[in-house]
Amino acid sequence: MSLANEYEQLLKYLETEQPNKKKIKPVIKKESSEKIIEEFKDIPTTQHYSKVKKETSKFFSINYFEDLMRKKLIEEHISYQNYNRPYISVSELYNCMRNNYFYRKKYQVDLNKEYRFAYLYLINKVGNTVHKVIQELYQFKEVEKVVLSEKYKIKGKVDGVDLNTVYEIKTIDVDDIKKTPVKEHIFQGMIYAYILNTEYKYKIKNVTLIYVTRNLKRIYPIDIKLDMKLGEKFVVRAPLLKDALSKNKVIDPIGATQEMCKWCSFKDKYCNVKIPKNNKIKQKEKIVHKPKSQFLL
Repeated sequence: MSLANEYEQLLKYLETEQPNKKKIKPVIKKESSEKIIEEFKDIPTTQHYSKVKKETSKFFSINYFEDLMRKKLIEEHISYQNYNRPYISVSELYNCMRNNYFYRKKYQVDLNKEYRFAYLYLINKVGNTVHKVIQELYQFKEVEKVVLSEKYKIKGKVDGVDLNTVYEIKTIDVDDIKKTPVKEHIFQGMIYAYILNTEYKYKIKNVTLIYVTRNLKRIYPIDIKLDMKLGEKFVVRAPLLKDALSKNKVIDPIGATQEMCKWCSFKDKYCNVKIPKNNKIKQKEKIVHKPKSQFLL
């Protein structure tokens, strides 16, 4: 029989037999879906991983990684502290002057305790990246501008300057958005603006704080009108600290607040100052220990 004849017979068969063929409906058991769920219940989910102990992987140790980050924070701390800084930094001006003195004179602290929160290293790295992205895209007239005051011996670096505005970029937790603007951030912007206006002949009229949430989903810019008197209030502290450092004389805790004292690394061991509720220091406090230049690691 030829191939053509076989093909014709197959077509005839399909035409005569297929219509009479009964359709078979699939039988779905009610318990089938439950059975599938039961079979796959042991497969780990995202929720599962969030509840297990830290060390869940044989190939990546979280504890080891946290130790590495903590080590980097300590290395950066020591490197910065050993760096010769003839000028007072802007961030020191709105901190406790006595804390600044202890830090610069290398009073002994437990750095492992100081940097027990290892994820500060990641937070700092994210913050640096956010700064770069905003500066590159927004194209301020000046970015990372070094601001140097020879009159007060102050040095800092402003994130951005454009027309009559100083810009400071900050990363912040989503839960802290309602607490903005942070007063220390306002002080920082006012200090930069004061120096630029008085020593660089700028005409700054505003300070804009750009808050970026750490989940990178929202940006909150806040405009603040310039207050030259506020800026001047802080810059005059720099010569006082410089003088105390040169004379090796412990400075009064100028600028200290209850919050600063609460988290101070030098409290109790070197300083027993107590800040009243109105944050005004009425008397000098005694130093209970002599300074030590070595670190306790």
